[in-house]
Amino acid sequence: MVMQPTWISAIVTVIMLVIATITDLRSKKIYNWLTLPCTGIGLIYNIYMFHWQGFLSFLYVSILIVALLIFVAFYASNLLGGGDIKLLMAIGSLCGFMILLDILFVLAALVLLGVIFLKKIKLMPPGIAIAVCSLIVIGFQLASS
Repeated sequence: MVMQPTWISAIVTVIMLVIATITDLRSKKIYNWLTLPCTGIGLIYNIYMFHWQGFLSFLYVSILIVALLIFVAFYASNLLGGGDIKLLMAIGSLCGFMILLDILFVLAALVLLGVIFLKKIKLMPPGIAIAVCSLIVIGFQLASS
C-alpha cells in the first residue's frame, strides 16, 4: 500500500506552504518554527494513520533529505538553503515518500525548463518553487484519488 496524502495532511501542507511562501518572499527565510513542528506532526499523523508504513515512509524521507544534503552542489552554490531542505522534509513527512519524489521530479523539470528556455538556473526563490511544485503534485494526487 503506497501512502497517499489525505485531506488532513494536504490541508496542513498547504497551510505550511502558504506561510513558507510569505516568509520566503518577505525575509528570504523559511523558519524552523514552521518546518520542524510540521515534520513532527507529519510523523505522528502518518504513524497513527499508516502504522509502521507511516514510520518507514518518514525514515525514507529522512534518508532522502540526508542524501540531498550530501549533494552539496546545490547548497554550496546557494541554490538551496537549509530552510528549503527542511521544508522538503516537512512535506515528505506529511505527504509521504512517493509524493516527495514526485515533487522533486517536477522541481527538476522546472529548473531544466528554465535553463533550456530562459538560460537561467534560478527562476524564483527555491522555497517558492518548492511550494508551487508541491501544490501541483498534491492537487493531482488528490484529484486522482
